[in-house]
Amino acid sequence: MKFMTKEYVNQEAKKGDLAALRCSLLHHQQGRDATRGQLIDGIENNAFALGIVTCACCEKYRFPSCEGCPLGHHKSCCKGLYELANVALELFDEDPTLDNHQAFKDAEQAVCDYIQGVIDGLEKNKEKQIAEEKKPKLRHGDYGFSDRQDTTHLVIADNTGALRWTNFTGGYDGERVKKGDDARHFVRIGNIFDGLTVLSKPLTEFEMNGKGYKLEVIAGEDNVRFTVNAGNSNLSTFIPLENFDELILNLRRIQATLKK
Repeated sequence: MKFMTKEYVNQEAKKGDLAALRCSLLHHQQGRDATRGQLIDGIENNAFALGIVTCACCEKYRFPSCEGCPLGHHKSCCKGLYELANVALELFDEDPTLDNHQAFKDAEQAVCDYIQGVIDGLEKNKEKQIAEEKKPKLRHGDYGFSDRQDTTHLVIADNTGALRWTNFTGGYDGERVKKGDDARHFVRIGNIFDGLTVLSKPLTEFEMNGKGYKLEVIAGEDNVRFTVNAGNSNLSTFIPLENFDELILNLRRIQATLKK
């Protein structure tokens, strides 16, 4: 077995918490998986040891202060499991019997399990953080619905600047937006003030490029013409102005459905 070098440990320590943790885990996995002969040779040739020079977390957090180390626990390392593994290694070094070798492997397995648990926790927290960052920040006038129940919400700001839900389908009214489940599960559709700003600017025609063909929309006196430019042939339909509210509402319903 080729044990990791101090240079590799220093390299991984500079990459951040997760890289340092994975490097520390690999170090203890190597100790756990080394055969009795490999472990004897590693100790004799100074290729394997437990200590600050072979732990990326120790390197990153500048042992012995260990401030901020994710493996630190009440001034002990890995809830004291590291110390037990170190004692087991010392006993093996003094008397490399099969029993002492197995005792060291078991101690290393306990350390590996602990470090893996810390890694899993950090990765889960990172996933949650990424998910939260992707959520739109609520603003005065935002509206949408909860993706946990069939409710429609308008988010408004009260006179203190706090954001509040307004529920249009029964139930509570005026409840503060919480940082917990309600806020996390709010699906934003739009903002009424953004819409009003856009509506204040006249528009009589526009074009959109779809994945297939170009869509052309042109307003007439009492209708709106929709034309699909399909190469050499154009297909058009006219929607009367009196039916336009229904068209817009159904398009917004489709948008809301796709966002659920």
